[in-house]
Amino acid sequence: MKNKTALFASFVCCAALLAAEPQVKINKPWKAMENGFELIGSIRNSPRISTEWPLEPQRHYKLSFELESAGAVKLGCTMILGSRKAVHNLRPQQGNARYEIPFFSGDETSIKIDFFNSPESAPVNLKLRNLKLDVLTDADFRKELIPSGDFEEGFSTAAFFFKGDPRIVPCDTFLSGEKALEFTGGKGKELRSRPLPVRIGKTYRLKFSAASAKGKAGAAAGIQFWSPFGHKGKHFYRQTRLALIETPQDFSIEITVPPASEAPDAADGVVLLNFYSGEENAVIRIDALSFREVETK
Repeated sequence: MKNKTALFASFVCCAALLAAEPQVKINKPWKAMENGFELIGSIRNSPRISTEWPLEPQRHYKLSFELESAGAVKLGCTMILGSRKAVHNLRPQQGNARYEIPFFSGDETSIKIDFFNSPESAPVNLKLRNLKLDVLTDADFRKELIPSGDFEEGFSTAAFFFKGDPRIVPCDTFLSGEKALEFTGGKGKELRSRPLPVRIGKTYRLKFSAASAKGKAGAAAGIQFWSPFGHKGKHFYRQTRLALIETPQDFSIEITVPPASEAPDAADGVVLLNFYSGEENAVIRIDALSFREVETK
């Protein structure tokens, strides 16, 4: 493996907040390219891009990058924070998508982040660009935490959901635009988002519009604490049941992030969103999806 540290000088826009550039190593057949890496051809082993980044303790961070693929690829991201490990199945599909993975540094001063492939029977054409690690500021937390939640453009189901099989469909029944997120109900067909950043003691509001594509349907939506670095027990969540009809209805769920003594997973500074319908063949549509920190008196 060859050290590629110099490649990342243009990637790290938060150099003032980080002590140094990351250390980088790549395995063939990954190759360096402008602003990133590319993997083209057959994969017979499990090649990696290995990085190590300096951190400041007790900070919220966001790892971001873009994936462009000619088709579905088996690609994962491993994050090692001290003695703990999180594995993210990225599931890149055909096209281009931006990924964001937040985490809280705790007492750690560095993190190892690897991208790894599984062997593929068909040739691969994959590009990883604009890999960055940014500190999340107070202003970042006050912004909308779900970009493109109207599903009109720039939203990738693979980048936002790590579980489930949702799709973006044309839909003119909602007030927001001409597209909606759609999924089919049934046992084990839960949609679960990738982590979203939160701060202990702060209140967050999940808002969305929802409807059934055909007749009445029961569903549920929720916010839960479940650390990617390993569940610590004391499952803490908020859930609301949805009695859906074909006319869209607005819903909201609020949650105040508890201390780690009440919900140990809250110490890792992220939540997951989930949507579910246990009714076989129910078709659920969601629009105007929003998750924000809210001011409380």
